[in-house]
Amino acid sequence: MTQVFAIEEKQSQLAQLMRQVIQNGRLAHAYLFEGNAGSGQADMAIFLAAALFCSQADKPCSQCDHCQRVIRGDHSDVEWLTKDANSIKIDQIRELKHNLSLTGLEGRVKVFVIEAAETMTVQAANSLLKFLEEPHQDVYIFLLTNNREAILPTVQSRCQVIHFPSLAVDQAVRLFVDHGIGKAQAQIIAWLTTDLDSALALNDNQVFHDQCQRLDQWLQLIVARDGRAFTMVATDWMKLSRSRQDNQLLLQLLTLLLRDCLLIKSQSDQETLDQVLVRPDLKTNRQAKYQAYPEGLFLDLLKLVTKAQKMIKQNVSPQASLEYFVLEAWNLEKKYL
Repeated sequence: MTQVFAIEEKQSQLAQLMRQVIQNGRLAHAYLFEGNAGSGQADMAIFLAAALFCSQADKPCSQCDHCQRVIRGDHSDVEWLTKDANSIKIDQIRELKHNLSLTGLEGRVKVFVIEAAETMTVQAANSLLKFLEEPHQDVYIFLLTNNREAILPTVQSRCQVIHFPSLAVDQAVRLFVDHGIGKAQAQIIAWLTTDLDSALALNDNQVFHDQCQRLDQWLQLIVARDGRAFTMVATDWMKLSRSRQDNQLLLQLLTLLLRDCLLIKSQSDQETLDQVLVRPDLKTNRQAKYQAYPEGLFLDLLKLVTKAQKMIKQNVSPQASLEYFVLEAWNLEKKYL
C-alpha cells in the first residue's frame, strides 16, 4: 500500500502544486513556510526533502529508502535546526553554515530545515542572510514559522514565502480520528487546535476528559441557580486542575458548550445544526436541557467567561475567578428568569 505524506492529507492542493514545481525542476533554494501551528509547514519540508533525494521518477514516491529515511527523520543529508532554549542563536547558524560547505554524505544535495525561525536573534538572522544572498548549488533551506512578522524583512525578501492556511475543523477531525482519537473527542479538540501533536497531547490529558464529562452538569446547575454549582468549583475543578492552563482549558470548553447552546436556540434547521455544532451527537440531549432558557442568557454567560479568562491571566486565583463567574451568572439570571 502506497504511503501518503502527511502534507497531502493536510494541504492537498498545495502539495500537488509543489509536486509540479519539483517535476519541472523549479524548486527555489530558500523557502519561508508560514502559518498557524498544525497547518503543515514541517510536513511540507519533509515532502520536499524526500523529493530531492527520491530515487523514483514520480518524486517523492514515499516508498524508496531515501524517502523512508527522510520521513523517519534519520537521513544523513537532512538537518533540522531548532531553538536553543528560547531562541536560535548565532552559533547555531554558524554551525549550519559550516555544514553547508561540506559535501553531502550520500550525494550532492543537502537540506536544512529551521524550525521556529521567528526565534532567530538579529545576529543569527543577519548571519543566515549572507548565505541566502549567495545560495550554494544543491543546498536547500526551509524556514518554518507561525509568526512571519517577527522575521527580518531582509530574510523574508530572500525567500519564497508560502502561506499555509489553517485546517478546517472537519479536516482536523478526520486527521485526529485517523491517528486514534475517538470521534467525540476529536470533534471537541478540533475546535481548540488543528495541530496534530497538540491534539494527541490533549487526548492523553485526563484532566481534559474529566472536564468534558462534568461540564454539562456544571452548566445545568448554574442556569438552575443551584448552590452546588458554587461548591463544584472547590470540590471538582480545583481538585482536577494542576495549573492555570487547566482552568483556562475548562473555560475554553465552557465557551464551546455555550456556543452549542446558542446554536440550538437560534438554528431551527436540524440538518444545518448537525453541521455546525461542536457535539452534534449531544444535540437532542442539550435541546432538552437548555431549550427553555433565553438566548440572551447564553450570550451574557459568554461575556462572563471572557471576564473570568482575563482574571486568570491577570493572576487572580483560578478558584476566585471561577467562583466570581458562578455568582455573576446567578445575578444575570435575575434579568431573564
